[in-house]
Amino acid sequence: MLRSARAWGVLCLLLGHLALLLLQQLDVGQPWLAELTRFLPWYWLLLPCGLALLLAIGLSRWWLAACALNLALLATLTMGLQWHFDSKAGAGRTLRVLSYNVKALNARFKDEGYSGIDDEVRSHAPDIVALQDAQQLLPLDSHNTPTLSQPLFGLPHVYALDQYVIASRFPVRECRAGQLSQYHAPHGEFYLLCQLDIDGRLLSVVTAHLVSPREALEGTRYSLLSGLSDWKSNLRERLGQAQVLLRDVSKLPRPLLLMGDFNAGDGSPVVELLKRAGLRDSFSEAGQGYGYTYGHALSRKTDFLRIDHIFFSAGITVFNSTVGGTEASDHSPVIADIQLHP
Repeated sequence: MLRSARAWGVLCLLLGHLALLLLQQLDVGQPWLAELTRFLPWYWLLLPCGLALLLAIGLSRWWLAACALNLALLATLTMGLQWHFDSKAGAGRTLRVLSYNVKALNARFKDEGYSGIDDEVRSHAPDIVALQDAQQLLPLDSHNTPTLSQPLFGLPHVYALDQYVIASRFPVRECRAGQLSQYHAPHGEFYLLCQLDIDGRLLSVVTAHLVSPREALEGTRYSLLSGLSDWKSNLRERLGQAQVLLRDVSKLPRPLLLMGDFNAGDGSPVVELLKRAGLRDSFSEAGQGYGYTYGHALSRKTDFLRIDHIFFSAGITVFNSTVGGTEASDHSPVIADIQLHP
């Protein structure tokens, strides 16, 4: 009787994880529900998967094999493991680009202050940098028009707009603001676009920050009914911002880099919208590991979300993509080594 109960317990735990995988991977059910589950910390999911394995001890080897496979699925598909063989650049101009939500307002309260951000960025020696949440990082008051600024991170060409900064080793031919959303939001009313001159060839660089789901997630946690309403509204807003952004960048000359904090992980309808339009994610194409960029500033001090991205268009190849350190900001930077096609 006890053995049978344990087997049923294992089966229920395995089916629960399988249902989660189907919800996320096959886009079955409601999109808002699948998106909500993508914000579950992986260590929460490790508990039922580990419990299933413990319950399977003493049952047949098939139960143990099923539980081992379940843990393997958790560590790969559910957690978003990426593993790509190292590739080398071919013919064409190679560059290193970096996208970083620096949370500059929070940096004032850290021991290293803004110097920690500077040290983190310089350690990767990028040619092009796109920052979000960079308010007060530069001594500027630029809320509507991109403003030329002093050199930053050793890069001579710097433009800033509200929370955004684009810094480049190469000349900037044009910078302008774009309207990101018709709704008022704490982040992302605008995006910043610059055209960079890379040895006589123009490269479009856009940095954006979509509206945060933080309040909607907290609302769902403490009041399910009202919280779910806020969550659905938040997803609609993020999708709306992504659609506006995609409409605008589709008109830009290629090649194109779209970098920023999209508050959406791989598999999210927000990210899938951009991918269906022909943009590709650097870490999904050339990263190794999980590439998590957010979570270490929360209570568990553990990253579990990959919500910061570098997207690239045709005309660009990414041959390596990594994630930086956790000390200077609530987010980790995303770095990509790219090659512009001849």
